[in-house]
Amino acid sequence: MLGVGKFLIGKDAVFRADFEDPRESFMLPGRFVRSEGIEGKDDMVALAMAYDEGKVPMGYKIRINDYVNTVRADSRAPAPAPAK
Repeated sequence: MLGVGKFLIGKDAVFRADFEDPRESFMLPGRFVRSEGIEGKDDMVALAMAYDEGKVPMGYKIRINDYVNTVRADSRAPAPAPAK
């Protein structure tokens, strides 16, 4: 993000997460809690955000849970047999 990290820490923020199939958007309110400069980019900063857990939409939680379960299932699947 463009900005100066020390001025953004503690500021309220909203993260927008877009999904497809079905198409949905979620707004996740929170606050910037940490910043880190980007090497070679004096006007850019990487920010960490803490979400307001009480305001995270249930639809977002369901999407993330579905993703985690899919990744877990894929990692437990047996490796394909080598081609002969």
